[in-house]
Amino acid sequence: MKLFNAYLAALAAIFICADGAISQAGWLGETVTVDWYVPDNATVLETQNVVVGAGIEVPLGGLLNASILAIDLSDTEVQFSVSSLAIFSAVPVNGFKFSDAFNTIPDISGVSLGVMSGGVTGLTISDLSFDANSIFANFEGVSAAGPGDFWTLKVEFVPEPSAIALALSCLAAVPLFRRRKR
Repeated sequence: MKLFNAYLAALAAIFICADGAISQAGWLGETVTVDWYVPDNATVLETQNVVVGAGIEVPLGGLLNASILAIDLSDTEVQFSVSSLAIFSAVPVNGFKFSDAFNTIPDISGVSLGVMSGGVTGLTISDLSFDANSIFANFEGVSAAGPGDFWTLKVEFVPEPSAIALALSCLAAVPLFRRRKR
């Protein structure tokens, strides 16, 4: 039983070290360019550079052409929320691109849909794309029923080499922990 508890403690230490190291990669404290593309992927309707931190980066009224939409970025998420009925027009492209303004953020390895309220319709994973420096969400035809409706995008980043080294050092410590317990 003691050996099992030692292994369990070592496994928990690995997960804590690895999770802490990998979660360091993201947008927090970085400058992100927010571009709104309409009606195609070559026409930028609005653009803003925002520093990701506490609070909403693009508050209600922050977009000239969509004062009912707010955009909040966190380390690994983008949340859109509306203050009234919102319908993104059915043109080939009506969406947002979030990109690394100064090439200081770790590479992006994925984007997926996160939590969304029940009033949001028409949004699927096929509306999302990414490359190493940006994510794009095409909301063409997406609607939100009213105040309080929201949807989120989850962004995954490639861990930085230092984060990987920290995770590996935690893993290397397991045999030392085991030897010490004997």
